[in-house]
Amino acid sequence: MGTSKGLIRIHPQNGTFHWFTKKDGLTDDFITSLAKDKDKNLWIGTKYGGVNLYRQRHFSALLPAKIDPNIRKIMPDKRGKLWIASLEGLYRYDPDVQQLQTYRHDPENRKSLSQNSIYSLFEDTNGSIWVGTYYRGVDIIYSSLTPFTIYQNHPSTRSLSNDVISYITADNRSQLWIGTEGGGLNTFNTAKGSFQAFKHQPSDPYNISSNLIKSIHWDKRGILWVCTHLGGLNAYHPQSQRFEHFRHDPSNPHSLASDNVIAVAEDAKGNIWVGTDRNGISVFDPHTGLFQSIHTHSSPLKISANGIRSFFLDSKKNLWIATGAGLNRLDSTGKKMTWFTSENTLNLKSQDINCVSEDAQGQIWIGTYYGGLCRLNPDEKSVTTFTEKDGLPNDNVLGILEDRQHYLWLSTENGLCRFNPSQQTFKTYHDE
Repeated sequence: MGTSKGLIRIHPQNGTFHWFTKKDGLTDDFITSLAKDKDKNLWIGTKYGGVNLYRQRHFSALLPAKIDPNIRKIMPDKRGKLWIASLEGLYRYDPDVQQLQTYRHDPENRKSLSQNSIYSLFEDTNGSIWVGTYYRGVDIIYSSLTPFTIYQNHPSTRSLSNDVISYITADNRSQLWIGTEGGGLNTFNTAKGSFQAFKHQPSDPYNISSNLIKSIHWDKRGILWVCTHLGGLNAYHPQSQRFEHFRHDPSNPHSLASDNVIAVAEDAKGNIWVGTDRNGISVFDPHTGLFQSIHTHSSPLKISANGIRSFFLDSKKNLWIATGAGLNRLDSTGKKMTWFTSENTLNLKSQDINCVSEDAQGQIWIGTYYGGLCRLNPDEKSVTTFTEKDGLPNDNVLGILEDRQHYLWLSTENGLCRFNPSQQTFKTYHDE
């Protein structure tokens, strides 16, 4: 028990107590905070003497030259670090390596502490630290700030060509291919950490047709298909390092349906499915070099809407087609199309579908436009929905990817988050 006149230890068994003061080794008798760490050591905050550690019946001062003497609060976090609130700033101390990190207000840095005078501390379920200040409200130190390396455009170097990223995929050499909105196509050598850009050059007929990239996909033959805005479809042939262009021709019914191409995928038979923004789908047959159109009024296959968002080929070779008005599934035979819309699918709050993915258990997950994250039961035509009320940072889910630990990583309009399907919990990663 901390008091203004020292520390009291009470023995519940016999009702006796022992009084500790500066005579016993404390740096100050005015006790403001007590905390026990994971090793059962007792940390003591004082008003005028900083932080004391009581271990093995002895008191010692913690870094008196580096920590403000007026301590308001000491709080151990879930990772074993100590957070120390004081009159002149915030500290994080790692007892295992004896390292101290200091947080203070910097007028030139809007992401620093809003004020140095700290009164309270709290750790939430995501591991973020909430910091209560004196007359400057609450600051948050997020637990997820360090795991990311950021690559951005720098005009003076061979960096990423544009900071608006539309799509990322990898080739069989673990080289990343990155589509941008305005900077063309980039390759990233993961071993060297270097970028190379492919940009539209009007004088070069074998270069990429547009710098506005919407989607990219490697097929089984080793050809990279590139969807562009108003530049049609491109096929990149690595051996010749040339781009082949496919454009809409109004006089040719077997040409691409539109030059505004949004999505591309390869089906089980090796056909290339090309989604357009409002003209349905063009299916390219590599053997004939011709396109076949599929839209809301085509036969025998038709789709629920002509605005295509994305494609996904699942483990059973079903091709899922996300549209602005429902989800479509083409079975592995290529002969049966099934629609999932708000009219025939229970609990589907938004039929504007952004993306589709499949987890290791074969469950289908759907990202919707302001309808949250949905787990689909195709047999029952129903979904289980997760929204902002369940911890999702935003109900506009733009992308879904499962990692090796079976977490689902979700890109949303309000940042990146990680979803634990077994516990049904979300962890959000903020831009700080």
